[in-house]
Amino acid sequence: MRIFHVRGEQFTELDAVPDSLPAAGFLWVGSARREFELRSAEVQAALQRWTGGQLVDVHVADLLNNQLPSHFDYTSWYDLLVFRRLAAGAGSQALFVDEQHGTLASARRALEAIDTSPVGFALFDRVLVTVHPTDCAVRDFFAQRYLALTTAADSRGSTRLPGTPPDLMLRMVNHMIDSYPDLRRLEQSAETAVQMHFSALGHRTNDIMRTLTVLTAIFLPLNLITGFFGMNFDFLPLIHSADGFWIALWSMVLVGAGLVAFFWRKRYLGRSHP
Repeated sequence: MRIFHVRGEQFTELDAVPDSLPAAGFLWVGSARREFELRSAEVQAALQRWTGGQLVDVHVADLLNNQLPSHFDYTSWYDLLVFRRLAAGAGSQALFVDEQHGTLASARRALEAIDTSPVGFALFDRVLVTVHPTDCAVRDFFAQRYLALTTAADSRGSTRLPGTPPDLMLRMVNHMIDSYPDLRRLEQSAETAVQMHFSALGHRTNDIMRTLTVLTAIFLPLNLITGFFGMNFDFLPLIHSADGFWIALWSMVLVGAGLVAFFWRKRYLGRSHP
């Protein structure tokens, strides 16, 4: 659990839980969910000293619930916000696909790696209590950012420190919302992978249909020749000649070979390579 005192342009991390609220500024108490569960009695006692009120039991249960959806609630002395963050799971960045690489399976694994753990905010007049997942980097990000801001030799032009607990909570929520474009990029990547899959199927179907069409075109004149000489007439060319069969046979062979050579030259036969 980390406790920070924010006052004007000063952002200080405290070593221990103070007995009372500072005369100016506000306190930010940031804790991991498991740590908050173990030290909830200490936090409740500190809130009683600082604000004159504690977190109600149902809200404590909400802050400890890892499956709670985003929602808002309030009492007469504080407000409660639970925001379910979106973040890519550790080691899943390579699973995001685009038009050049990746597969539909990798996109599905990336979707399964999306982290949607809730972050809780208890907002008092001069105290902000935040409860984060164990691996959530939101608390450490803002702590390091504001500590570096106050220790910089010249902080002009930098982001100013939050002046009130609602200001700090809004900045943290906005930071977590920035994770949503990652999900939209993953959605577009998955759609691209699906389109690539159907495009490959369509290309394969076109290859098959082209081959069948060429074969049909090759055998069509051969069927014409056999059909011509198969007519039941007594007087047909070569019908009574001993060499008629061989002449017709070699004619069909030459016609078939010529058509195969023509279609091969036109690249209608064989597998196409894009």
